[in-house]
Amino acid sequence: MNNIKCPKCGGSGHIKMYNHIDDGICFNCGGSGFVNSDDEIIKKNKIIKKNNKTNIWRAEETKKQKKQQQQIDSGYYKKQKMQKQAEAERVEELEYNKLTGDEKYKKSAQYGFDVWYKYLDE
Repeated sequence: MNNIKCPKCGGSGHIKMYNHIDDGICFNCGGSGFVNSDDEIIKKNKIIKKNNKTNIWRAEETKKQKKQQQQIDSGYYKKQKMQKQAEAERVEELEYNKLTGDEKYKKSAQYGFDVWYKYLDE
């Protein structure tokens, strides 16, 4: 078990700016000024692991953002929207074709004359 100077208080056992809390005794070393080097290594490893997790999360988020930006640049979302619109129009046209002549006239009156002229040729 190797003792080293406390990295928090610098080996003094007291931290002046915390004199108002327990007379400034360093909580890391308990006022002795020394800590077990094994404990410090464990603490450093925990910090490194935490930073690694954070870095991994950031890398994943950056990857997601790049993918989204590539999709936007390639027009992916615009294509999807256009496909949905085209599908909706096909469904609407199929439903319209099932109607009888009078029903088609009434339906076209709801939408305006362009729709009525579209189906006049039938």
